Amino acid sequence: MGTTNVKIGPPTGNLQDYADDFTCSHCPNGSHCLKGFCYVSAALKAHDRVALEPILADSKYRACLWNVNGKNRSALHLAAQFGLTWIVEPLLNLGMDVNITDYNSNTPLILAAIHSHRDAANTLIEKGAYINHQSVNGRTALHESAFHGRIEIVQLLIDWGKEKRCLEVNVHDNLSWTPLDLALQVRHRSVATELIDHGAEVGDRDIKFLSNQSLS
Repeated sequence: MGTTNVKIGPPTGNLQDYADDFTCSHCPNGSHCLKGFCYVSAALKAHDRVALEPILADSKYRACLWNVNGKNRSALHLAAQFGLTWIVEPLLNLGMDVNITDYNSNTPLILAAIHSHRDAANTLIEKGAYINHQSVNGRTALHESAFHGRIEIVQLLIDWGKEKRCLEVNVHDNLSWTPLDLALQVRHRSVATELIDHGAEVGDRDIKFLSNQSLS
């Protein structure tokens, strides 16, 4: 399907700099791209609020918001990835599921955890994000925040877990690794300490890491 020069902006920057090599063939209302790239994706990546606000108000972009670039990743996923907290609630008000999954079964919360966007993660949890959701590789938001050393996200998840009495600290991924295992493997000792202080079980593989004084 070809592209059309649909202008919504004016954009506050050069969205072409944030373009994907993509044509919006998935959109049932026709292509709403600019010069062969997805306008919705580019506006999110550019953090362009001026461009995004009319997109949210225009019904012809609904398909694009649910499936940005046709890659089974929603605008809510990208908002979480880029820390665009302000757009989370408007997307949910359009009917988007806070626990919507992408091609790897990642939820927006998992992406917020990976990229250390605490405010976005907190808003998602407030709106009902499932803390213990596991991706295609069995990892939860706690796994990912532990692996990437996101201590603020770990603390946020623990705090919410206490309030809701729901956080699974010792959950295993597909390789039988717990969040503590991952934190110790990549030498995030502060994260490991936080997990142990809140109920993480120290297994045989963890003892070796804990005895290594070079952990930072």
